[in-house]
Amino acid sequence: MQILIVDSSFGIIERLEKIISSAENITGIHKAASYSEANKLFKENKYDAVLLDIALPGNESSKLLKEMKTISRKPYVIILSTPIDNYSEEECKFLGADFFFDKYSDFQIMRQIIESIGQPAEKSISRSIEISRTTAIIRNLNQQGITSGIFKNRGLCRTIMNVAGDTMKVYLIKIFLEVQGFREPAVSNNLKLSVFNIVQEQLNNILKHAKATEVTISLSQLKHSIALSISDNGAGFDSSEKQEEIELDNIKIVAAPYNGTVEFASQPGRGCILTVTFPLAHLL
Repeated sequence: MQILIVDSSFGIIERLEKIISSAENITGIHKAASYSEANKLFKENKYDAVLLDIALPGNESSKLLKEMKTISRKPYVIILSTPIDNYSEEECKFLGADFFFDKYSDFQIMRQIIESIGQPAEKSISRSIEISRTTAIIRNLNQQGITSGIFKNRGLCRTIMNVAGDTMKVYLIKIFLEVQGFREPAVSNNLKLSVFNIVQEQLNNILKHAKATEVTISLSQLKHSIALSISDNGAGFDSSEKQEEIELDNIKIVAAPYNGTVEFASQPGRGCILTVTFPLAHLL
């Protein structure tokens, strides 16, 4: 995919480029800080998505939207803004804007949104609905995982179930939680947050790739370890052939401070199983 970032702040451009560059199927990211720069790039390239600052000087954002509306192969237009009034939002929609995001608080969901744009939409669901679903889930997951304070009030297991319930309201998927011997009061909030972040990351992976209808999250405490297992009944794949494509880097990073080990097993047509084991010697 070819992406164009148009923003008057070079700091915003650099941050967005860093986040989006890790998305799948990105073939090029171009940058512009003004209408004239963006218009020149439009004449030279074809873009799949444009991230546009709504506050370009001299009302240039609206001017650029009008130009994009005339393109035969119109890209998806993502408006980046501080909160704007309903009238301004409706005007942008009329001019061809597809989605609106807060340019300061929604950074972390940009990669997933760009990946959603790059994937084929389901036959019965428009791409706009798919992206809206993805946005709703990711925003909710991120809000749930912002602080470990939530575990002090709700607990890890209840927090996971809350996210599972919200996810099932949006996607046609069933999520189960199994808990065996897990002594939550003895586990630090930092570890709970890490476990939750792993659940969050793997749920994102399953929703994006697995085409699963059921997910089981298992949390168990044995004599020498705490084990987290997340399995799904999705399409699966030959893990020996596609090992490099498995999105485990973030999970390994989260598990590393606790000497956690990460294992992944999958077979075509038999779903996937992610297992993360934390040795108790490094936790208690």
